Amino acid sequence: MNNNTIKICRYLQHEMDAAERALFETDLKASPALQQELFIQQQVMDAAVDAGIKAAFARAWWQRLLARRLITFIVVVLVLVATFVIYKNMQPVAVSKISTTVLVATRSTSAFINPPSQALDVPVTSYFIEGEEGGTIYHHTGSVIYFPPTAIVDKDGQPVKGRIEIRYREFANPLDFFVSGMPMDYDSAGSKYQFESSGMCEVNALQDGKPLFVNPAASPVIHLSGTNKSSLHNVYFLDTVQRQWSYTGKDVVTAVKDLAATQATTLTVPVKETAMPVKPVPPARASNRPSFSIAIDPGSFEELFAYDGVKMEVMDERNYKPSDAEEHWDNVKLEHADKEDIYTITFTNTRRSVSYKVRPVLEGADYEAALKLFNQKNSLYKQALKTRLATEQQLSDSLTAANKKQQQQWRKENEASKALNALIQQRNRMMRKRMEERARYAAARQLTEERRQLQTEKASVFSMEEIRREQQKYAQDFSKSEEIIRTFSINRFGIWNCDQPLIFREAIPLISGFQYTNGDSLALKQVAVVYKGLNGLARYSSDLLRVIPGRENMLWSISGGVFYYFTYEDFSKANIQLTTLSFTFNMRQTAQPVSSYEELKKLVEKF
Repeated sequence: MNNNTIKICRYLQHEMDAAERALFETDLKASPALQQELFIQQQVMDAAVDAGIKAAFARAWWQRLLARRLITFIVVVLVLVATFVIYKNMQPVAVSKISTTVLVATRSTSAFINPPSQALDVPVTSYFIEGEEGGTIYHHTGSVIYFPPTAIVDKDGQPVKGRIEIRYREFANPLDFFVSGMPMDYDSAGSKYQFESSGMCEVNALQDGKPLFVNPAASPVIHLSGTNKSSLHNVYFLDTVQRQWSYTGKDVVTAVKDLAATQATTLTVPVKETAMPVKPVPPARASNRPSFSIAIDPGSFEELFAYDGVKMEVMDERNYKPSDAEEHWDNVKLEHADKEDIYTITFTNTRRSVSYKVRPVLEGADYEAALKLFNQKNSLYKQALKTRLATEQQLSDSLTAANKKQQQQWRKENEASKALNALIQQRNRMMRKRMEERARYAAARQLTEERRQLQTEKASVFSMEEIRREQQKYAQDFSKSEEIIRTFSINRFGIWNCDQPLIFREAIPLISGFQYTNGDSLALKQVAVVYKGLNGLARYSSDLLRVIPGRENMLWSISGGVFYYFTYEDFSKANIQLTTLSFTFNMRQTAQPVSSYEELKKLVEKF
C-alpha cells in the first residue's frame, strides 16, 4: 500500500498533529508529484461523499477508530483503482500535465463570481455624468466618487463625450459578499488567505449599453466611506480574466473628524557644537608704560596662559598709583574688557578696591617666542573657523531644503484635506436633503395608509425610524463623526476592495451533511461560513467545510430562493470540537422564498 496515500488520507481527515502536519505540508510544497496525488485523492473523497459513502459511515461515527480505518481503507482502494484506470487509459504523459488539465477544466466549468440568487444580489445604483466635464457622485452610503474631465474613454482610447451612465454599488458586510457571490479568498506564495474587508465597491461606465474604460491620464478617485481605521488593509482589484484578486497598492485612510486644516510647522535642527580653538590674542611688545606680573589660573584665560613671561601693562597712567604694587591684596580679578586685547584687573582687600585697564605684553625673547606661537595657533583657529562655518552653512542649507520640502508636503496635504473637506460638506448637505425628502415621502405614505385603515402601520413606522437612523449620520457636524474615508484612484472599471488577508490556522476541516429541522436530508450546492467578528466569509461548494471550534460560526445557503441558515447560537449548542470529524447541520429556513435583497437584509440583522 502506498505510504503517501495513507499520509494524504490522514492529512485530509485532520488526523495529523501540528508537527506532522507542518512536515507534510513542507514535503507537499517541494513535491509536484505529491501535490498531484493529493489532488486525485481529494477528488476521490469528494466523489465518495457525493455517492453517499460519507453518510453511511457518519451513522457509525461513534465508533471513531473503526470509522477512520474503514474510510482510510475505502479511500486507499478507490485511489488505487482510479490511479490504475487513469494510467491504463492514457499515453505516457507526465502526471503534472494530466492534473493541470483536470484543474483547468474544473476551474473553467464554474463561474468565478457566483451569486446564489440573481434576485437577491446587491442592487446597483445608476448615476449620470457628462464625459467632457466629468462629475462627482454622492452615494447613499456616504462614499464619494470623483471623475475628472475626460476620465472615461471608449475601446479605442478616445475620450467619450455626452451623457455617461455610471453603475455603482458597495459590499460592506458578510451578507453583501454572500449574495453577490464575491470570492473572499486570496492566494499568495502558495498560501491561501481569507479576506477581511474594510470596504468593497463595483463601478462601471456605459454609453448606449456599451462598456467604457478608464483614461489612464485622468483616473477617477474613490473616497470609500467606512468605519474600519486599520492601516494594514491594502487595495485589490478583482481580475476576472486571471480569476484572482490583484494587489494594486495602499489607500489613504482619513478620519473625517481630523479633516480640519493644519498649520505648517518649521523644522529646527539644533546645531551640534564642534570643538573650536579659542581665538588667540596677538602678543604685544612692552612699551614704557608701568607694568606688573600676576599669576593666571590655568584654563581661565587660555589665550594668555599659552604665553610665558606675560606682564600686564597699565593703559591709563592717570589712575595708576605705583604704591598699589606694594600693597597686599586679598583678591585679584581679571576680566575681558570691551576690546579684544584689553582686560580689566581689579584688586581688593578689606580696606579698598582698585581697577585698571591693562593689556598683556611681553619683552625680548618672550615676545619673539609668543609671536611664533601666536602665528601657529592663529592658523589652526582660522582653519577650524572655516570648517565650522562650512558645516553650519551645510546644516543651514539642509534645514532650508527640509523645511521647503515639508512646506510643499504640508501644502499638498492641506489642499487634499480641504478638497476632501469640501466633498464631505457637500455630501452631508445632499444626504440630509435626500433623507428629508424620503422622510416626507414616508410620512405621506403612512398618512395615506392610515386613512385607508390598512394593516401596515407598523411597517410604515419602521420605515420612518429607519430613515431617522440614516439621517443621524449626516445630521451632526462632520468634524465630530467617527467615519473613516479610504481614498484611492482606479485605473480600470470593475470591483475594488480594501482588504487585509488573514489565515485562520485554528479552522478545522469538517465533513458536513445538511438536513431540514424535521430530519429529512437537504442538498445544498453552496454554503457560506461566517466567523463572527470577521468582515468576510468562507464559501464552499462541497460538503467539506472549515469551521472554528470555540468561536461563533454561522452558516448560510440559498436554494430555490429559500434562505437556509444555522445561527451562532445553533453552532454554540452543536458543541463542535477540534476532534470532531463530521457533523450534520439542522438548517433553519425561511417560510417562503425571499423576494428581495432588502427583505433578506432585515432578516439577517435579527441574528
